[in-house]
Amino acid sequence: MFDRLRRQFVWTIMLIISAILIMSFSAIYISAAISLGRRVDSPSPTVSAGDSVTSFFQQQREEYARRALAELLATLLLAGAVTLSVVYVLSRYIAQRAIGPIEEAYNKQRQFVADASHELKTPITIIGANVDAAIADNKKPSKWLENIQAEVEHTGKLVTDLLALATLDADRFETPKQWFNAADVCREVVEQCAILADERGLNVQVQLTDTLPMLGDEERLRQLLTILVDNAIKHTKKGGEIRIKGARKGGATEISVRNTHSHIAPDELAKLFERFYQSDDSHRKRGHGLGLAIAKNIATRMNWSLRATSGKQDVTFRLSAQKG
Repeated sequence: MFDRLRRQFVWTIMLIISAILIMSFSAIYISAAISLGRRVDSPSPTVSAGDSVTSFFQQQREEYARRALAELLATLLLAGAVTLSVVYVLSRYIAQRAIGPIEEAYNKQRQFVADASHELKTPITIIGANVDAAIADNKKPSKWLENIQAEVEHTGKLVTDLLALATLDADRFETPKQWFNAADVCREVVEQCAILADERGLNVQVQLTDTLPMLGDEERLRQLLTILVDNAIKHTKKGGEIRIKGARKGGATEISVRNTHSHIAPDELAKLFERFYQSDDSHRKRGHGLGLAIAKNIATRMNWSLRATSGKQDVTFRLSAQKG
């Protein structure tokens, strides 16, 4: 990420300086050409010989003007090349000085999140196990224990997601790429999430071709689709429909997850994949806004495209993988 920022900074400076140099050198060259042209065209008051002599001197002046313009052009090109080389070196130095502290602070924050998430997993697991044991020992568990159990599960998922994001950001995310059938992964994810959909009274429809060749990591696709389907289940009202489709379009594999009884405003669609972003109060009650950020990160690392669209009563996430 920061390497890309450095490159963008350097090339932005290079483009600005290049534009300035082109305009400046063009003005110098045109001005010189006009000035030399006027001198060549003006008659010489000291020459009073015949037409042949006059023509000879005129040719000499024109030849001198051409050589002068050629030398000027070569000088300007050399000066431009030297200037751009110096600017390139300086812009890289400035980019490093400007972005370096930001990158260092970001890395420290990322490492803190990773360390904190890792350290929190063990006590949260222990607390959850003790709560489960307490509920099992009571024939009629109190609502307080059930509330604690629900919050422990929620916190555990949050810590898991934070650790996943920290792993992604730290470039420890292994992305082996090989061809596999994405249709099989889609069916597995739907089967795993079917119980949750049934509990909420949702109708799940699956439309898949038998073969959906995809280049990437099969396990990461499973993780990504689980996030999308789980997200659709959470944000679909009872009686709604979730439709998972997969097909080949123009040489690419496209998988879509669409849910009804939901709507996202156009100005919020671009923010869906931001960390901790939730579009409304109802969403805030159901999650912590990290799932879609993880899905987007996985798609980016796999060179897949993930985007969201929304109609009046439906939301669709489309994952597209170009033919490798």
